[in-house]
Amino acid sequence: MYKHILVATDGSELSKLALREGIALAKALDARVTAVTVTKPFHIFTADPVMVEDTAETYQRHMAAVASQHLQVAKDIAEAAGIACNGIHVEHEHPYQAIIDTAQYQGCA
Repeated sequence: MYKHILVATDGSELSKLALREGIALAKALDARVTAVTVTKPFHIFTADPVMVEDTAETYQRHMAAVASQHLQVAKDIAEAAGIACNGIHVEHEHPYQAIIDTAQYQGCA
């Protein structure tokens, strides 16, 4: 049935639950699993307090660190389940589109 499952994560408790369920499904189906987290690009004009206080370089470093933390949670859950998990960080204006594009590019099905 499914051979490659993509699970999106934003670091929230709900996304951790989705990771656990997606990874459990992947293990049950002997499928591969990829976790993706999406951050928005830096904007000079914004109401987002993180972007208002940062320079572009500082913002990008901060978002890379946050994304790494989210993906590490996915990898830790997968390791505890006994399967491998590929982690991908995507920067995109529209997170939903980045998730769809990643699923297609990675061949998740």
